[in-house]
Amino acid sequence: MLKFRLAAAAIFSAATLAFFGSAAIAGPVIPGTLTIYGTATGESGPEYTAGTILVSDTVQLNNGATVGGSANLVDNGTLLFNQSAGNLLTISNTISGNGTLTLQNSGTLQLSGTAPSTRFIPLNLTINANSGSLITPVVSTTQNGIIQLGQSGTGTLNVAGGFVTSNNLLVGQGNGEGTINVSSGTLSPTAFLTLGGTGGGTGTLNVTGGLVGGSGVLNMG
Repeated sequence: MLKFRLAAAAIFSAATLAFFGSAAIAGPVIPGTLTIYGTATGESGPEYTAGTILVSDTVQLNNGATVGGSANLVDNGTLLFNQSAGNLLTISNTISGNGTLTLQNSGTLQLSGTAPSTRFIPLNLTINANSGSLITPVVSTTQNGIIQLGQSGTGTLNVAGGFVTSNNLLVGQGNGEGTINVSSGTLSPTAFLTLGGTGGGTGTLNVTGGLVGGSGVLNMG
């Protein structure tokens, strides 16, 4: 089970396990819904599996933390991946919602799947990592979604196969450095791909293979 550490006691019913304060959980498969209202931290250890994990505030997954089984992640808050250098976290679960998925530190997050319809990143994917990277065999965002890299700090999106799409891809629009590396697969903005901006940041697009296209417009600085 994935261990969540919070700041007060837990309340459990047959359908929903909801945290409002401090607790750590570990146990068998729970078919209901795990709802996070406080700030939870996933530590290394066995997996937590539920029918649905609903994030209302913040869930942080550190080195070694995993989400097991076929649990759906509904992110209506902040899903924070904190992997240090040399650490890889692979998520094969379906991710949906209207919150923010954030990658920080310098590790790697890999979202795996077999078809674009199986992988839905929330409306905002923000990578402000220090040389952190996102590997996306198959990733799809909602049509109105935003992929934002390097708003502050350094963010990298590595497209190494599959299909990555978003309404807007904003790269280095703030004061950070954003980079998209495409070696295979498809990167397909439906509105704008913007490199750099007015905040002093830099945006870089490196294409060594694959396809960068779609119906979007490329904006430079």
